[in-house]
Amino acid sequence: MPSLTRRPRRVRDFSERQHAIGLFAIVVTLAIIAAATYVYLEPPGQQVVSFESTDVASLKTGADVRVAGVSVGSVDELVLGENSVEVRAKIDDSVFVGDTTSVDVRLLTAVGGYYVTLLPNGKDALDGAVIPQSRVSVPYSIADVLQQAPRITDAVDPVDVSADIEQVASGLSNNAQSVGSVISGLDSIAEVMNHQREQITTTLNLAQSYVHTFNVNREYVFALMKKIELVLARYNATWQGFNETYQLLGEILERVSPIAWFYYDNRARVKEAVTTLRTGFRSMQEQMNPVIDQLTSILTALRGIADRGGPDDVGKNVILASDVCVPLPGKGC
Repeated sequence: MPSLTRRPRRVRDFSERQHAIGLFAIVVTLAIIAAATYVYLEPPGQQVVSFESTDVASLKTGADVRVAGVSVGSVDELVLGENSVEVRAKIDDSVFVGDTTSVDVRLLTAVGGYYVTLLPNGKDALDGAVIPQSRVSVPYSIADVLQQAPRITDAVDPVDVSADIEQVASGLSNNAQSVGSVISGLDSIAEVMNHQREQITTTLNLAQSYVHTFNVNREYVFALMKKIELVLARYNATWQGFNETYQLLGEILERVSPIAWFYYDNRARVKEAVTTLRTGFRSMQEQMNPVIDQLTSILTALRGIADRGGPDDVGKNVILASDVCVPLPGKGC
């Protein structure tokens, strides 16, 4: 008998233990579901910012929310109210949102797309309050522009407008020849404009041909520039040498003063030789100066033509003669 009474008691204890385990599992499952729901609805590290607007056509769920151009969250929900729409956005909890914060909905790109910009302001935190419409600005829509546009035709008398139209119609019907003259004048203007267009096309073709010719002959142009540079550099150096020669000649004449008697006896011959030498140098200078000026002008013009490509197009490591200075007596660098 004792063995028969113990067996039902063990079965009953096992059943109660199973019920307890089942209840515990249900409670744990409900707790996990509740925690997951809370984390989904209120993610950690985020806060909810809400604002009202009467026009949310440019917004949708997932639109970017920015502060000072930095993305801090996105639009989470649009709730339709009686007189407005409440927009709820989830942003980073580290962003301080003051009690006088304003909202600006801006155009993302020229082809479309919008984002929400928060302009934080205020000393106290917003604490879940809804930002009113007075601090919310949205882009203009065509409907808003048309509604806010001044209605010019409200004060227009339709009778006067009808009379004016009838007078215009009568004038046109009675002056068909004048209308034809106006049309002919417009045709003439169109013909002149077409002719001008052809002239512009011809000018552009000429410019293109000039550029092509320059590109074909640019190596020759740059070679000519180098030769002119070399001629000018040699001329300048030689002319400085002549000047130094004149100075040294004067010093020589001063030092040979003890033999002035020779000059006294032969002054006519010496004067003639000096005069001939001076005249020759002066004539050479008068003949060379126009040539040098002309070469300088040609070089300047060639440099202006070559500005678009430059001498670097012909040789990268080319040094022009004018870029090199050789010190000479009477000429410094």
